[in-house]
Amino acid sequence: MERRKIKNFSFLISISILFLLYLLLNAPVNNQNEIILEVKSGDTFYNIANYLKQNKIIKSKKFFLLNVLILQKSKKLQRGVYNIKDSYSTLKIIKILTEGKIYQKVITIPEGFNMFQIAELLEKEKIISKEEFIKACKNPEILKKYKIDSQTAEGFLFPDTYYIPFNLDSNSIVEIMIKNFFQKVNELYLKRMKEKNYTLKEMVTLASLVEWEAASDFERPIIASVFLNRLKKNLNLASCATVLYALGNHKNRLLFKDLKKDSPYNTYIYKGLPPTPICNPSLNSILAVLYPAKTDYLYFVSMGNKRHYFSKTYSEHLNAYKKFVLQE
Repeated sequence: MERRKIKNFSFLISISILFLLYLLLNAPVNNQNEIILEVKSGDTFYNIANYLKQNKIIKSKKFFLLNVLILQKSKKLQRGVYNIKDSYSTLKIIKILTEGKIYQKVITIPEGFNMFQIAELLEKEKIISKEEFIKACKNPEILKKYKIDSQTAEGFLFPDTYYIPFNLDSNSIVEIMIKNFFQKVNELYLKRMKEKNYTLKEMVTLASLVEWEAASDFERPIIASVFLNRLKKNLNLASCATVLYALGNHKNRLLFKDLKKDSPYNTYIYKGLPPTPICNPSLNSILAVLYPAKTDYLYFVSMGNKRHYFSKTYSEHLNAYKKFVLQE
């Protein structure tokens, strides 16, 4: 009987010690340290634990990782930028990192995305809804503030990596992207734009066509020259990219019925530039419009290998079309 009591007492002592140890290790460090922690794609809790221990935010790396395993959080790490303080317990830090309680959200807008694709990406990353973002892109007060002579901010939402503070409203997000555009497209670009006798909207619209059509950087100035040559000769731009924008969905190949869609964006039907840019171009595409190649080309067709075949005459273009498109 006495032996059983001793065993029970020893067990209680062991449990108490483990509980106290748990409380001790879970307790905040409380040295008034804090860090801005960026969790990128591919990061793991092991990397994070190392970083937190090195910066004296947690007491034990092993205890941190053990709790991640016990709580089954190992695959729930959320991308973003976090403000982590050593006044947080280990469990609180794990909760913050797995529930996405971010200080800033990191998002990369790819070159050539249009405002609808950006809206979908922002919604997917749980930053803002698609509807709110599109509404902000059409906000006349924002367009007037930045002297954008267009119905939307399309073309001026600069493709880049953004660190967006938590709970920022849609108007502020759109303004961040527009401000970034004007920081990147600085006075040197605008000076050259005036030399070429473009308006800002014309430059960006042309660049958006180049962005969507080009698959390699070295072809951008050549594609720009084709569009400019056609404009000079008062020919329809006949850009499939503008038809795709009018359709509102992506297709690998357009059908002949698609080319008949009655839309001001359909440059097979209507001459001149489309009403607005059709995507948000990179600096390389803007530079291609400002410094186009000197060519006599009037046509190009995709060869299916991220290259285009350029032609000076319609008959040559027709032969290329038969070879690279119809045969496919």
